[in-house]
Amino acid sequence: MAINYQLFSTNKDFISQELTEIINVFVKHSEKIDSYNKILRSYEVLECLAYDLERSGYTIKENKSEPDAYNKQHQIIIEIEAGRGLTNNQYLKDLLEVCMLDNVKYLIIAVRNIYGKQHDYDKIVEFLDRIYSSDKIVLPLQGVLIIGY
Repeated sequence: MAINYQLFSTNKDFISQELTEIINVFVKHSEKIDSYNKILRSYEVLECLAYDLERSGYTIKENKSEPDAYNKQHQIIIEIEAGRGLTNNQYLKDLLEVCMLDNVKYLIIAVRNIYGKQHDYDKIVEFLDRIYSSDKIVLPLQGVLIIGY
């Protein structure tokens, strides 16, 4: 299956070169991480992507308290989730934690397209679409990119 992605931003029609570069890293490794055919843990997905992320200027986490990957220059954090991405609302925890950080413009959350019979990517995109369609919640980020693998 293909890599899916959706940008939530004030300018949904524009995906920056920096974000496109990360989408391309996922596309490059899509056969190795495809959730329709593989059951990988989040750290295993990160291991598949780590070399290309580092080449793109990302620091890969060294301990549990750090984001999975961070690009200081472009102020982008990447969090990769597997089984608990939707089930335990880990994507919301990631979002709220990043909203409290300084010097972060974009959050990329990578989630499984499918987990068991549940379509994690679709459900997360649907929920974030409701948040961004509402005027009640304004997030302090330039954008949130959801990638389904």
